[in-house]
Amino acid sequence: MGFALQAIPQPRAFKPKLTPHDSARLSTSNFSDLLEYCTRRGFISEIKQIHGLLFVCGFTHSTVLTSKLVRTYSICGSLEYAQQVFDEIPQRDVVVWNSMIRGYVSNGSYLEALKLFHRMLVEGVNPDSFVFPGILKACTSILAVGLGLIVHGYVIKCGLEINIFVGTSLVDMYAKSGNIELAQRAFDAMSERGVASYNALFAGYIQNGHLDKALGLFRQMQVDRIQPNSVTVLHFLSAAASVSELCLVKEVHGLMIRNELDVEVMNLNSLINVYSKCGCLELACRIFYKMVQRNVVSWNALIGGYNQNGYASDALLLFMQMQREGMKPDSITVTSGLAACANLEELCKGKEIHAFSIRNGFWQDPFVDVALIDLYAKCKCIEEAQSVFDTVADRDILAWGAIIVAYAQNGYADVALDLLRELQRQKLKPNSVILASVLAACAHMASLGPGKEIHGFLLRRGIDSDVFAGTSVLDMYCKCGDIGSARYLFESLQPGNIVTWTSMMGGYGMHGYGEEVLTLFERLKTAGLAPDHVTFVSVLSACSHQGMVKEGWRYFNEMYPVYGIVPRLEHYTCMVDLMGRAGLLNEAYKFIKEMLIEPDRRIWGALLGACKMHSNLELGKIVAARLFELEPQNFGNYLLLSDIYDSAGRWAEAEGIEAVIKGKGLKKSPGCSWIEVNRQVHVFSAGDISHPDSEAIYNTLEKVTIQLRNAGYVPTVLSVEDV
Repeated sequence: MGFALQAIPQPRAFKPKLTPHDSARLSTSNFSDLLEYCTRRGFISEIKQIHGLLFVCGFTHSTVLTSKLVRTYSICGSLEYAQQVFDEIPQRDVVVWNSMIRGYVSNGSYLEALKLFHRMLVEGVNPDSFVFPGILKACTSILAVGLGLIVHGYVIKCGLEINIFVGTSLVDMYAKSGNIELAQRAFDAMSERGVASYNALFAGYIQNGHLDKALGLFRQMQVDRIQPNSVTVLHFLSAAASVSELCLVKEVHGLMIRNELDVEVMNLNSLINVYSKCGCLELACRIFYKMVQRNVVSWNALIGGYNQNGYASDALLLFMQMQREGMKPDSITVTSGLAACANLEELCKGKEIHAFSIRNGFWQDPFVDVALIDLYAKCKCIEEAQSVFDTVADRDILAWGAIIVAYAQNGYADVALDLLRELQRQKLKPNSVILASVLAACAHMASLGPGKEIHGFLLRRGIDSDVFAGTSVLDMYCKCGDIGSARYLFESLQPGNIVTWTSMMGGYGMHGYGEEVLTLFERLKTAGLAPDHVTFVSVLSACSHQGMVKEGWRYFNEMYPVYGIVPRLEHYTCMVDLMGRAGLLNEAYKFIKEMLIEPDRRIWGALLGACKMHSNLELGKIVAARLFELEPQNFGNYLLLSDIYDSAGRWAEAEGIEAVIKGKGLKKSPGCSWIEVNRQVHVFSAGDISHPDSEAIYNTLEKVTIQLRNAGYVPTVLSVEDV
């Protein structure tokens, strides 16, 4: 077991100049102190030299020192040396075995620790209360609950189940494996419990969703007069965050103040994070600005809180303030800053943060990459988003999801579908967010075939009953015109949620089934679900298209008094459209003038469309004048007024409007349509000749046009407003 004595390098604080003659005068206590000193400072070279001196001086038979040496090598990560020392000890007592087992456990070599424990039992050495915690931790770490049960049997045989350290380890093992009942039994069997025992059971309750039991345990902890520590606080804050329970957060905050735990930065950071998740930004800010010390986590918590609660501008300002105060952002800060820019569509500032991430080596962080793709997608810079994606070396599901969503949200449904297929060829499984985005793209393209493909994929994965995924499929069927499949799926998702019901109602409204919309609304009320503002858009729109003026007014007047929903601009737009379609133009105009909020272009546009429908020139001129102020470059408003003049036989005024259009250089946005043939989507724009069969298509279109004219068909142009 010898090591050749080497020339000792002179470390900063440890400068022994020992010879074998000098070391002979050292006692076991001196060597033990030296080993402890070197261990704390990680002086592995000096530890080896001390090991050599122990051999020279004949101390290698000291159980205390050899055990200490095993422990020292283990702490420093030199398990090979620790094992060599262990193997050469002739008479190994339980202390030596414990040192070696703990060394393996502390270095993550759990299987080796368990093998050594088995060897210990075979050699007839009885484990003590210091051995079992390490063995139980090894069982927990490799999820060997069955083996843990066997170890528990040894614990009982040794009469150690009441020991505070062994009992706490048993509670921790069962809690982390999800066996709360056995964790509770182990906890109850302990004759003495410390704060670590309570924390282990707390963690188990919280991780397994037993918040009520966790609260009960907290009350018991107070009765037993066990003072909570930071771990207790963090467990409770985690529980409060999971259910957004503000009262519980405040209770934990009070506990922190009473136990003087509100000075630790880690605890305060958690408080900022949880208050933010509960929507209480005022308290989060108060804690942040009262902190004596802040670290990067403190800044990240508040910046993230602003983003989560829709205050992207404040998040961006705090991001800049952080740098002014000399705190260097990390990858999480950069991700939050990019998210704020994306929500604000602040492309220039986003590019600045992109450059910062490159200079500081964050551009290879997977979360930063995803945030960059999202930024460029929301700023309509799809080429830049693709460029970022191309630089991602290890493309995981997050990166693929970001680029697929980017294309889907920017109207490139065909590209999104191609990327989804490529993702599957890469043996990656798309998640519900990706599938929902591609389904939305299929709905936008009215591409039923690929939509059914995704529905089949969901069925095969057994997640078709998931309300989020199911509602996305339902919406796709509605927008692709397969209302029967949509209704079948709707019934299979019951009871669903308000989004499911609203999607089905919107689908019926879209296809002119107004009565079904109102029937579903009445059924929704009996199901105990509360309608939201989107539900009322579907209901009011259905009333409008069915000409049900009286019913429309009834539902509109019930919104706030009965359901507590303040009407928004989209609801006012529906009401104007309702009256406009029914020919009640003066009533609609009066309704707009008496609105409690400022009418926007959609409301005036709905009334102008009604004026065109009912040939009301005088009111049409008033409404058009207002629209010209709101959106002077909108070609459609001028065209509608020109059509109204035409309908009234006022040709000169119609020509005057056309002259204004030419004078302003306004052009109509080219129309776009698409059709799916043999699972391939063909997209067409007005005047577009890029399709390989465009010549044949235009020849066929010309023949159809001639046939229509010969049949006496005269086209009528009406305004279609999205409400």
